[in-house]
Amino acid sequence: MKKRLFVITVLLSGVLALAACGKSDNVATTSSGESTSSTSGVESSTDEGTADMVTMGISELNPDDYVVSLGDYSGMEIQATLSEVTDDDVENTIANLISAKSTTQAVEGRALQTGDIANINYEGKIDGEAFDGGTDDSEAGYDLTIGSGAFIPGFEDALIGMEVGETRDIDLVFPDEYYEELAGKAVVFTVKLNAIKETVSPELTDEFVAEQAVEGVTTVEELRSYVKEMLEAEAQSNYDSDIENYIMNNLIDICEYKEELPEGRKNYYYKSIYDKDEAAATDYGLMLEGYVMYIYGYSNLQDYTDALKSYSEKATKLDLAVLKILEAENQQITDEDVEKSITENYASYGCESEDDFKAQYDFDEYKTYLMNRKVIDLIREKATIVEAK
Repeated sequence: MKKRLFVITVLLSGVLALAACGKSDNVATTSSGESTSSTSGVESSTDEGTADMVTMGISELNPDDYVVSLGDYSGMEIQATLSEVTDDDVENTIANLISAKSTTQAVEGRALQTGDIANINYEGKIDGEAFDGGTDDSEAGYDLTIGSGAFIPGFEDALIGMEVGETRDIDLVFPDEYYEELAGKAVVFTVKLNAIKETVSPELTDEFVAEQAVEGVTTVEELRSYVKEMLEAEAQSNYDSDIENYIMNNLIDICEYKEELPEGRKNYYYKSIYDKDEAAATDYGLMLEGYVMYIYGYSNLQDYTDALKSYSEKATKLDLAVLKILEAENQQITDEDVEKSITENYASYGCESEDDFKAQYDFDEYKTYLMNRKVIDLIREKATIVEAK
C-alpha cells in the first residue's frame, strides 16, 4: 500500500469530515467520569469491497465531457485571517517545552497538598455495594494530580492533608449531569494514599537551552526568537491552507456539471481511501467495520461507505474544475513535468532516489497535486483576500 501524501487540499477536509458522523453512544464509566468505548449494540454491515472497481487516472479525464459551464474564477474574494503571534504565545510554547522536560520525585516528611501527584488505591460504594469502574486496587496504584479535576467534584480536595500510608473515607454525591446509572447518587470512596510525588521543572537558563541541542540556539533569548519564527511560520502555513481550502471548495460551487460523472474517477478516490483504511484495519488486527467505528466514529460500515461515495464525487468534481481551468488558461501539467518535479523534490519527501519516491507515492496523485497547485497559484494571484468573518 503506497503512502498518501498529495491529497488535494479540499480532500483533506473531506477525510476529516468522515470522523464527524455517527458517533457511538455505548459507554462504560469509571468513578472519575472517564469512558471507554463498547461495541455492544452496533449493527453489522458488509459491502463488496473494491476488488472489481475499474479506476480512471487524471490523464484520462476530458472535462468537456462532464462540465457544462465554468464559472467566473477570476477575481475571487477569499476570506482568510493571518494570526498574529504574541509574546504570550511564545512564552506558552516555551512553558510547554519545559513541562515536557519535567520529572517527578518522591515527597517525604509532609502531607499531601494541591499540585502534588497522589498515588492512590480506592474503592467506591453506593449503598454499601461496590460498583463497576469505582475501584482501583492495583499494585501500581493510580496517579492523581491534586487540583486537576480528573475525578468528581470534592474527591481531590478531600485528599488534601493526607499522610502516606493513611486511609480515608470520603462521602460524596455524583453530579446530576453524570452518567445516568450514577447521576445524583451518594457514594463513599475509601482511599489509601500510597505515595506523594511532585513535579520538578527545569529552570529556563542558557544552560538548559544549550542542552536541547537546537542548531544555532544556545541562549534563552535565542530560544524566544526561534520559537517566534516557528510560530509565525505555522501561522503563515495555516493562513495559506485556509486560502487554498477556500479556493478549492469554491471551485466546485462555481461549475455546472452534467448529471453523470466519470465512474472510474469516483472509483479511484473511493478505492484509494477504502483500501488504505482496510490495510490499516488489518495492521490493528480489526475488521474494517471495527476500524472505522473506532477511528472515524461510524456506528456501521454502511454509513462509512455512503460518506466515502459523497467524498469521491466531490473529489471528482474538483478534478474536472481544475482541468477545465487549466484548459481555459492554456496551461497543463504533463507527465514530463511530473518526472521533473520528482527529480527536483524526492529528497524533501525523505526518499533516497526517484525510484524510491515512485515506490512509495502514487504518480497519479502527485500529478493531481501539481495540477491543483498550479490552479491555486493562478487564482490566488488574481484574488482579493479579505479578513475572515
